[in-house]
Amino acid sequence: MHKKNLFLLLTGNILSHIGTGITMLAIPWLLIKKLNATEAYGYLSILAMVLSILLLPYIGVIVDRFSRKKILLMVAFVGFIGTSLSVQLPENSIYTLAGVYILGQIVYNFQFPTLLAVIQEIFPQEMYERVNGLMEVQSQFAMVAAGGVAGILLDKVSLKTVLIIDASTYLLSIVIFACLQYQKQQTAKKSPHSSVWEGVFYMRKFPQKFLFLFLSLFPFITLVGFNYLLPTHIIRVLDGSAHVFGWGEIVWAFGSITAGISIPILIYKVHMSKMIMLCFFMFMLCIGVHVFNDAVWVFVVNVFFMGWSNASIRVARNTAMMRIVDNEIIGRVNTTIFMFANIIQIILIFTLTTFVDSVGTEYCFFLLLLALLASYYILWRNNYRDV
Repeated sequence: MHKKNLFLLLTGNILSHIGTGITMLAIPWLLIKKLNATEAYGYLSILAMVLSILLLPYIGVIVDRFSRKKILLMVAFVGFIGTSLSVQLPENSIYTLAGVYILGQIVYNFQFPTLLAVIQEIFPQEMYERVNGLMEVQSQFAMVAAGGVAGILLDKVSLKTVLIIDASTYLLSIVIFACLQYQKQQTAKKSPHSSVWEGVFYMRKFPQKFLFLFLSLFPFITLVGFNYLLPTHIIRVLDGSAHVFGWGEIVWAFGSITAGISIPILIYKVHMSKMIMLCFFMFMLCIGVHVFNDAVWVFVVNVFFMGWSNASIRVARNTAMMRIVDNEIIGRVNTTIFMFANIIQIILIFTLTTFVDSVGTEYCFFLLLLALLASYYILWRNNYRDV
């Protein structure tokens, strides 16, 4: 049963990732390249994160209270309907692009904590490293496909074609997730008020553990700023095209695939917390390279190591969370962490949006580097080792 469920999870997730990945790569490129709306993209990102902050506590309750299989099916269905309806809207309208972007963010906010909880619930603990590694490989393989297709299509086809591909992958993922063999575990019911705040109670009860899980997320937190700066950096500093953008995503994904294969093996040889610290340090160095670099080939090489280090932290951190957080509250704890992460991301994106046109992307990358240095120092001082 474990092998069948793993195959279904990987297949269903890769299908939804390919379609959503193409769309989420297309939106910023179209906003910046065709509509020259760099600032609008920044404020759209802030709007999406504010919406995430409002939704995440309730998403955590839903993930912990209801069947995770039904949640995956419902989210894929909403994604299919929303994307299909978007095909009928004017494709050069900033409102159409904004609507599709926010839909993608909502889908992600539901999918990530649900998948994490499903993996913890249906697989034994000794499989966590392997399953998380394979999930990372398939996610990044999907990004390879999405990046390649986006790089080829963005300058040649309409947004409607991209959305039709996205809707088709949602529909296929519904069929796959419907075959998942899953039985919801019975948990004690709590009042809605206590359920919403369960993640905050966990933070107060286990501050060192919570701080470890939160600070190890900082590469992901700053990655939102990196992705916001990337199209502008490629166009203005590297003097690149959509092909550079697409190849950057492909090379990043290959680095992440390498991490998904290697990290489950390395975790058995290097302590998990030390592995996270080492990968965190490598990610910081890679961000530092972008401060000074203006060569396309250096950019491409650098994003490989960024992809490897970021994915390595994700695999190790997800495995650590499954080991130290109970399944009945993992959805709420995870969404509470992401709620705080989104608050920091809003501050970052607002700052970058305000200054990117006046100081350039290089100084903005330096700001991301400072944020990473600060979080790395606190993570080191926190010194959590019980994983």
